[in-house]
Parts: sequence; structure tokens; C-alpha cells
Amino acid sequence: MSGCGALKDKLIAPDGTIRFAAERDAYQVFAAATTDRCRQAVERNAAPEITGPVVAALLRGASMPYPDGAALTAQTALCVLRPQTDWAFSWMLRSASQRTAPVCLAALADSDRPEAKRLVEGMFNQMFGNPSSNVVADGFVLQAAAYSPAMRARLRGLLPKARRLNASNLGDVEAVACYSADRTTLGSICDVPARDNGRGQNEHRLATNLTVAGLVLAVAGGAIAGAVSSRHDDGGLALATISAAAGSGLLFATVSDLSVTGGGHPTNGTESSLEALGRIVYDPLFGIIGGVAGGLIAYEALKDSSGGRVATTAVGAATAALCTIRFVWN
Repeated sequence: MSGCGALKDKLIAPDGTIRFAAERDAYQVFAAATTDRCRQAVERNAAPEITGPVVAALLRGASMPYPDGAALTAQTALCVLRPQTDWAFSWMLRSASQRTAPVCLAALADSDRPEAKRLVEGMFNQMFGNPSSNVVADGFVLQAAAYSPAMRARLRGLLPKARRLNASNLGDVEAVACYSADRTTLGSICDVPARDNGRGQNEHRLATNLTVAGLVLAVAGGAIAGAVSSRHDDGGLALATISAAAGSGLLFATVSDLSVTGGGHPTNGTESSLEALGRIVYDPLFGIIGGVAGGLIAYEALKDSSGGRVATTAVGAATAALCTIRFVWN
């Protein structure tokens, strides 16, 4: 007796053909029905009731543009059984190379054969495709890793890269890589919450923006306070003139920027060549014109009177602060 009775009942139909089954269901069923005795019988060519239908289905699937359900089930059964023979290895290598049965790639991950090592290594090296485009981790490799503790360990080593590239299926990568019955063996890499990388970047950006905005408003507030305390002397006149120049100059530059970009943010990274030219040439030009005009007007209006110096400083400083925040906010 070959010891393959349980596997035959699950794999072979009464007419001698392969029973069709979804791969994951087939894997679980065949794994439960596979024994070392059956594996050894297949290796000795002593289990024709298994090898005959399996090889027939494999050959029929190989003649098709894409293997049919029976061929895929045969591939799964063979890669669960994993007989240590050249003919079985060739079929497992073919299935993994053609990306038809993830469980076959999982089987090769435990093989010492050079061809298997090269194939598995190559798929891990190409795990994230082209980093310059939308990054998606290889789904076939993820499916295979679900069957292989060795592949999941290798995948955990790639988690930092997946998080850095912000792979669109990062949650799937983490779920597969960090699956284990014994959580203590996973290490700290699996303690990092999913999607935390992008959230951390957003929080850091917001904190930076708020800090810069606070500094700008503090400078504006200092200018206004200085104008109040020195409104009757030359210091008050200087603060009013500088504030008016800064406010009007930045206001002119902002209006110029809005007219060129149509209201887009100056640092959104998607500007056209015309928008870039506007920021390089027109914004500074109109800013200088507005600053000089505003400063001169304020100086001439306030040099002989201290009545409007505080108000001019307040309006100019507030305008300059708001326009500055608008330019630097990212």
C-alpha cells in the first residue's frame, strides 16, 4: 500500500481525473491528507494512483495558454506533497516561474537547489517593482509567503522598505509578514502600527507649519508693540515705514502669484513652466514695486505726524505676516 488513500480521496475523482478546487481550499485539504509515507511512495514511483492523474493534468495544462482548474489543483497538490524528485522539481519550478501556483513558490523557498534559490531571490528583489511609480508589493509573493514561514521571515526584513515607499497594499504586506502563531518570534518590526509612516509625516509637517506661523506672528506682534512704545520718535516712523513696505510688497507678490497660479499653493510641486516663470520673475518684481511704493507713501504721510504710525505698523505687519504664512505653509 502506498499510504496515499486519504490524498487520493480528496484529489482524484471517481473517473480518475483531478477534482477541481480553489487553491487555498485545496492547500488546506491536501496538507491535511498528505503523509510522509505517501510522499516516499511518490518518490519511489510506487503511487501511480496519484502520479498518473497529476501528471496527466499537468501536461494538459501545459498545452493551454493558461492552466485550467484541474491543472492548477494538480500543481497545488504536487507542491504540497513536495516529492524529492527531478520531475516534480521541474514542475514546481515551472509553476512558480509562470506565477500560476503561489504554493509552489513557497515550496521552492525551502529548497536548497540553486535554481530555486535564484527564482525566490529574484522575486523578492523585484517585490516592489519600479519605486518611481505607484508602489504595489507583489501579490503573488505575498500569497506564497502565506504558506511559508521562511518567506514570511524574509518579508519582515522588507517591511521598513515597504513603509518607506508607502506601498499601496502595505496593510497586506504587514498582515502576511507578521502572521505567526507565536507572536514572540516576530520582533519589534511588527509592533509598528500600519500606516503610521504617512500619519507621522503629516503630523511633522503640521507641527513645522504651526511653528513657522507662530514665529512670523511673533515678529509681527513685536513690530506692533515697538510701534506703540516709540510712536512719537524716529523709531516709530521707521517701524511704520518698514511694516508698510513689507505688507504692501508681500501683498503685491501674493496677488501676482494668485493671478499666475489660479489660487494653487506655491509649493504643491505640480506647477507648470508658466507658473514657475511667474514665481521666479513676476512675484519678486511686483513685490519690489509694491514694497517701494508702500514704504514711500507711508514715510511721506507719517514723517510729520505720529497719529497713524501704530495703525500703519499694525496693518502692514499683519498683512506681511499673513502673506508670509501663505507662502511658507506646506
